[in-house]
Amino acid sequence: MPPESQSTRAACNGAVITGASAVARALKASGIKQVFALCGDQINSLFHAIHNAGIEIIGTRHESAAVQMADGWARATGTPGVALVTGGPGHTNAVTGAAVAQGAQSPVLIISGQAGKARRERGGNQSLHQASIMRPVAKWAIEAEDSDSLEELTLRALVVSRTGTPGAVSLSIPVDIAEGKAASPRATIAISEPGGTLTPSAAEVDRAATLLFGARKPVVVIGGNAYQHSPSNELIRAVRHLGIPVFTSGQARGVVPDDGDICFGFASPLFNSTFRICSEADAWLVIGACVDYNISTTVSPAASVVQIHRDPRQLGVGRTLACAIASDPVPALRSLADSVTHPPAAWAEWRRACQVQHRDKTAYWERLVSQSRPGNAVHPALLCAELARHIDCDVTIVVDVGDFVNWPKAYFPACGTGRYMDGGALGNLGGAIPLGIGAQFARPQRPVWVFTGDGGFGYHGWELSMAVQRGMPLKVIVGSDRAWGTERRLQRIKFGADIACDLPNVRYDHFAGLLGARGLHVSTSSKLREAVDEFIACEGPCVLDVEIMPLAGRPYANPIA
Repeated sequence: MPPESQSTRAACNGAVITGASAVARALKASGIKQVFALCGDQINSLFHAIHNAGIEIIGTRHESAAVQMADGWARATGTPGVALVTGGPGHTNAVTGAAVAQGAQSPVLIISGQAGKARRERGGNQSLHQASIMRPVAKWAIEAEDSDSLEELTLRALVVSRTGTPGAVSLSIPVDIAEGKAASPRATIAISEPGGTLTPSAAEVDRAATLLFGARKPVVVIGGNAYQHSPSNELIRAVRHLGIPVFTSGQARGVVPDDGDICFGFASPLFNSTFRICSEADAWLVIGACVDYNISTTVSPAASVVQIHRDPRQLGVGRTLACAIASDPVPALRSLADSVTHPPAAWAEWRRACQVQHRDKTAYWERLVSQSRPGNAVHPALLCAELARHIDCDVTIVVDVGDFVNWPKAYFPACGTGRYMDGGALGNLGGAIPLGIGAQFARPQRPVWVFTGDGGFGYHGWELSMAVQRGMPLKVIVGSDRAWGTERRLQRIKFGADIACDLPNVRYDHFAGLLGARGLHVSTSSKLREAVDEFIACEGPCVLDVEIMPLAGRPYANPIA
C-alpha cells in the first residue's frame, strides 16, 4: 500500500475531500472489488482513490481490452463489471468494448477521464465531447459537471447498467472535477434494483396458454435478459414441466443446459442444425429476448409469437406479437406451467422429432471426424473432438469471431449459467482473450477455454501477460490458417479470387513463450491428441497453436456424403 495521504485519512474519517474519493466510495458501497484499467494522466487521482478504498486495479494493455475484461466478469457473474480508462483516445479506444457489452446485454460501467472543463471549445489537448461519442453505443452516457455529484452519478450509473435490459454505461469525469473538493456525504449505501419481481396478470397467462394449447409444434427461446433476472434451477424446472423444446441465445446459453432432451442448443440456424427444424413451429414462446437476426429467418410468418420480457421496451421488437407479457421469466413460466396439466400429445411427438434431429447432428460430427486423415492439416471438427475428451460443465467456453471459431461455436454445448460467451450481436473480432481473462478473474481456479483464429489473436494477444502474472489456468486455442479466413472464403465465392487476405506464418506458441506462458504447436492431425493432452494438463496459461485446414468453411453449410 502507498503512504496514506492527507485526503485519504480525511476520507477514512468520513469526509470526502475529492470527486475521485466520492467515486471510490460509491464503487466500494456497491460491492465492486476490482476495476479493469489502463492508467493515464486524467485518471491518476481516480487510480489512487480507488486503490486506497481497497478496490483492486487490474492493469491492461489496451482500453478496449479493459472494457471487455469487465464484460467477461459481468457475463460470468451477472453483476456489473467496471473499467477505468483515460480521456481522449483512451475513451475512443473503449467505444468498441462498450458496444460489445451493450449488444450482449452485459452490465458494464466505463469510467473515463476527461480533459478539464476549461479546455472545452478552446483547442485543449485531448478535449472531446465524450458522452456524445458514447451515446450511440451505450445504454446511458453522461459527463460529470461538478465534484459534488460524482457519488450520486456513480451509484446511478451502476443501477442503470444492471436494470431493465442490462447494458453499457459511460461516465466521463473531467480531471479538474475528479481532483476538486466534494461536499462531505452522508453514509453511502448501494441503490437496490427498483421494481422487485414483475409478475404477469391472469388474463395475460390465459391468453398465452390458449395460444400454446392451440399449437402442435411450439418452441421456447430463452435469451440473455432471462440470465440476469432468473435463477437457472427455477427456469429448468418450469420448462421441463411444460415439455416444449427449448433453445437458448446470448447470455442465456447454458441457463438451461444443452442436454438433447429438453434443450437443443443455440437458437441460430447457422450454428445449430437442430434449430432449422423450428421453421415448422407454429407457436413461439420467446423469453428474455426478441425476434432478432438469429431467429427471425426461422420463425414462420404464420406462427404465433408470445414474448415474455422484463423490459417493456423490448416487447414487439422484430415481430408483431400475438401476446406480450412484461414480467420476470420465472413467475410467468410457473403460471403457464400450472395451466398445462395435460400437455397435448402432439407436443411429445414434436419434442421427439427435435431429439432425433439432435442425434443426427451428433452423427454429422462423427462422420466429419472420421474423414480426417493422419498427416494432413487439422480439420477444426477433429480439434473440437479431441478437446471434448477433456471438457465438463465446469469449463467456461469463450468463442471469438471468424472462420475457424464457427466450428467450436457449433460443436460445444452450453452446460452452465455464465459459462458460454461469444462476440455477441456486434460480431466483435479479437475480443475473446480479454473476455476470457475477465471470466477467469470471476472463477480463478476454474478452467476457461478461449477459441480464436490467428487473425483475432493479433488484437489482444499481449493481454496474456496478465494471465502469466496471475498464474491463471487460461487455455487459448489458436486455429491458424495464415489468412483472414472468412473474407478469403467469401471473396472467392463472390469474385473468384481473394485480395489482401493473407497473414504471415507466425508461431503463436513461440509468442506465448515470449510472455512466459506455455506454448504448444501442432502441424498435422497425427500429433494432435498428444498435444491436446499436454495442453490440458498444463497448470498455468497455455497456448495451443494448431495449423488448421484452409477454407474449412462453416459447419452445416454443405451436406456430407
